[in-house]
Amino acid sequence: MPDDIQDIVRCRNFELVDENGMRRVHISVDQGDVILALCDANGAYRIHLDLDSDGDAGIFISNPSGDHVDLGIDSASKPYFEKTKPWRKD
Repeated sequence: MPDDIQDIVRCRNFELVDENGMRRVHISVDQGDVILALCDANGAYRIHLDLDSDGDAGIFISNPSGDHVDLGIDSASKPYFEKTKPWRKD
């Protein structure tokens, strides 16, 4: 294995960027919440997985227009599902 490859990287926040420096993957632990987010070429979250400190777990998936689905389960085993269109001002 090359000398510049580490077996383990330890940190609280980690981002992978593309060749233009745009954030494409974000992993963090903040006040007990764990987040993994995949971003599009503009840096917008498109897939967001989270596990909060209360035990709730969820996934948020969106398209470039802002339509999204939110699926999860709370610590009391209550599932939820939401499909929404982005808010638009009339």
